[in-house]
Amino acid sequence: MPLPNDPGPWCFYRLGPTKEKELFKRRRDAYDGVIVPAHIASYYSAFCAEFIGSLQKPYLIDPMTYLFAGDTALLKRFVRDRKTGRTIRDTTGRKKKGDLKRSFSKLVEQHYAGLVETVVGEDRPLIPQDFSANTAADELVGRVVEFQTRLLSELPEKYRKYEQYARKQGKPMTGGANPPMCIVPPYFSLGGSDVPAWLEVNVDLLVRTKAKTTLPVFPVILAGPQSLSLNAALFISKYAEAKPDGYLLWVDGFSSDQDVGALAAVFGFVEGLAKSDKPIILLYGDAFSLVLHFAGLSGFGCGICYAERKLSTQDVDVEGMIPPRYYVSLLKKKIQIATEARRIDFSKYPDLRCDCEVCGRKPDPGTLDDTESREHFMLARKREIDALRGGTTRVAFSTALQEAFTKYQTDPLLSPVQHLRNWASVLANE
Repeated sequence: MPLPNDPGPWCFYRLGPTKEKELFKRRRDAYDGVIVPAHIASYYSAFCAEFIGSLQKPYLIDPMTYLFAGDTALLKRFVRDRKTGRTIRDTTGRKKKGDLKRSFSKLVEQHYAGLVETVVGEDRPLIPQDFSANTAADELVGRVVEFQTRLLSELPEKYRKYEQYARKQGKPMTGGANPPMCIVPPYFSLGGSDVPAWLEVNVDLLVRTKAKTTLPVFPVILAGPQSLSLNAALFISKYAEAKPDGYLLWVDGFSSDQDVGALAAVFGFVEGLAKSDKPIILLYGDAFSLVLHFAGLSGFGCGICYAERKLSTQDVDVEGMIPPRYYVSLLKKKIQIATEARRIDFSKYPDLRCDCEVCGRKPDPGTLDDTESREHFMLARKREIDALRGGTTRVAFSTALQEAFTKYQTDPLLSPVQHLRNWASVLANE
């Protein structure tokens, strides 16, 4: 499946809980593509092949190799008491970790093997020196490319029950090839003390990947705002030498409520990278991605009303439910339904009310359940993107942000909204 046909910014949703399956199908026109995490693609390969094939949308698989160069505990499951189901804690109060999570065990043993399986078995992280042997690097690249190229690329003939959805879109399913829109090389963080060494490894893996596939190759640049700011010219020039077909950018731990300096650093990096005239997709992005559209960002991904930021050292084994939240488009922020939305009388804030299909049925955001709030998010985000595609200018977008900040900055029910002022400042180059 090639890149999206529509103009940017493109919206990609990250495949997550199975309960979102109906939203992906029902609101197929509200997003441009899907990002599939490697451990989900591996562990639920039959489901993913069926589901991705039925959507007939551009998709990519995130190989998530960065995890194997981090704390090995990130790959392990929490140990739970068999009777109570509660997580067991050690004498210091920290949650105990046990064996490798089954999803990662399958990924390591059946797909990546080689070098990755060796270091996992030794319970240590990868280091740049592990790639000094050409055979180890070449084997890893070959396996990662094979994993992405073949795992979900063909819809099994027996899975025909979603054919009606594809037919409605004028794209009947044939059970034939459905390759990803791009191949992602193995990648590792550029935010630690070994930036030069890991940069050399990442670029080398990019070159090797291009030699093993005819599909477009998009490397991941994973670094925090400070590292991007300090090394912008170096990163851009080194990756450009390998002639990638596009870029995936992961700004480590970044979110839109950070200070103006961090926002400006990310904006400036995207602006510099965009000079390559290649597509740039942010792997994790919140509404600030709409601002980055004016820097040259082609698209951005997130979960459906969650996972709009991620720290590379964040534990993959997340406990507990994410409380339902309501996205307020004018303020570019989400509020918890149970603790915030139910305290707000939205009839007194007519410019904050949404007229999407979901909110048309339930005008009071405080009454929305988890699925309804996610569906509202998809529809609200589509409207924002459509406005940019329709020609909203940088000045007009900045002015709208500043006006919303001025109007609601002192409202105790809706504050803080300082991010609106900061975004406007970045757009105005203040």
